[in-house]
Amino acid sequence: MSNAEALSLAKEIRDSLTSLSSRDPISECGRAPLSIIEQRPGDVLSLAHQRIHTWRYDQVPLCWRRLYEDASLWQAVDILNQHGTRGQKRTRHGSPSAGHDWLLKLVCVLDMAMILTGAPLRRELILSIFDSLQHCLDPNEHKDISRSFPVTPSTQPQNDTIARAEKLDFLQFQRHLVTKTTPVIIKGVIDDWPAIADQDRRWSDPSYLLKATLGGRRLVPVELGRTYTDDGWSQRIMTFSEYMKSHLLKPKQEKTGYLAQHDLFAQIPNLSDDTSIPDYCYTEPPVSELLTSNIAEILDEPLRNAWLGPAGTISPLHTDPYHNILCQVVGHKYVRLYAPSETTYLYPRGIDDTGVNMDNTSHIDISLVKRLYTSDPESKVDDEAKQQFQAQYPSFNKAQCVEGVLGPGECLYIPIGWWHYIESLSTSFSMSFWWN
Repeated sequence: MSNAEALSLAKEIRDSLTSLSSRDPISECGRAPLSIIEQRPGDVLSLAHQRIHTWRYDQVPLCWRRLYEDASLWQAVDILNQHGTRGQKRTRHGSPSAGHDWLLKLVCVLDMAMILTGAPLRRELILSIFDSLQHCLDPNEHKDISRSFPVTPSTQPQNDTIARAEKLDFLQFQRHLVTKTTPVIIKGVIDDWPAIADQDRRWSDPSYLLKATLGGRRLVPVELGRTYTDDGWSQRIMTFSEYMKSHLLKPKQEKTGYLAQHDLFAQIPNLSDDTSIPDYCYTEPPVSELLTSNIAEILDEPLRNAWLGPAGTISPLHTDPYHNILCQVVGHKYVRLYAPSETTYLYPRGIDDTGVNMDNTSHIDISLVKRLYTSDPESKVDDEAKQQFQAQYPSFNKAQCVEGVLGPGECLYIPIGWWHYIESLSTSFSMSFWWN
């Protein structure tokens, strides 16, 4: 980005920030932070960050989210002005010095605003800034990156018991909901997604994903650890490039990293453009009498989430308060499901030590169950561990499940309230659509 372009973009942002509506919730933060936000955005950002972390995320007053959002944009103005005034010093080979440090700093400031606040008012402005930065990328920046993810052999379970169907039309799927409301793997629904069909936009190509995330500079929240039910599990925000190189392209990681249940597509709309919402999400599922305590608010549009991780990433046995179409774009996943009627045998966790209701998550570790009850003659079973498990969960052997492997281009319908365990058998990229 040239000096003039940086200064021009800074002015555009400034002009957008200087006119505040009298009804803008940001005014509830008081005059003091608003009087210094332009000159001292870093101090205001620290104040807003402190206030945001005073409440649980869904209870944070809108005014503090707005303050964080605007303080971030004022910081962006400073970064662009500094870059525009200083200019880009160039090496003898003509490439920008310092590895585009200003660009990484700018992206991090704006992405943190989106991740922490949801960008309640300035989303379009922030996205337009990201769009304008796209031409700053060096096309050779990641020229040595692999064009594919590590290949891990995926094995089909002996009992592939999930029902399968070729592409169902809208009425056929509606009929399935009314007459059965059971899991089904459907082929042919997403074959025409650019994420699968367009060789220049395939999600199986790491170099494309880096390009789509501003050379890997975009920030993403990553879960670190085997599963959120384990001790030592944590979350960290990192650049997409760091996540790609440290977890997705690294055959063995010290700690598994999972980009899980994150609306990456609202944050990075060009990835959303590689997909489309399945028509199934606009059907009308019947209300189950078994789920009167698990009804969520009615959604105007499906909730979309990304699930990207290496082999071995796990979603423990749990239920969701929505119907789900899980679309598998890259790699393979093992899936095991139990009907709501099996809940008694699955030992829900209940209220944990911190007062959080974990009724939707089971005590049963399916990855352990798979090892203890394997049918592989070459696998050694720990008889003592098996006896201990049976003593701890004596009713589990009564639970009936269906299981199977979900492959690229396939969609799995998971009915509301069905228990499901999901494990990546290879590097995997899935997209879920929750609806009701």
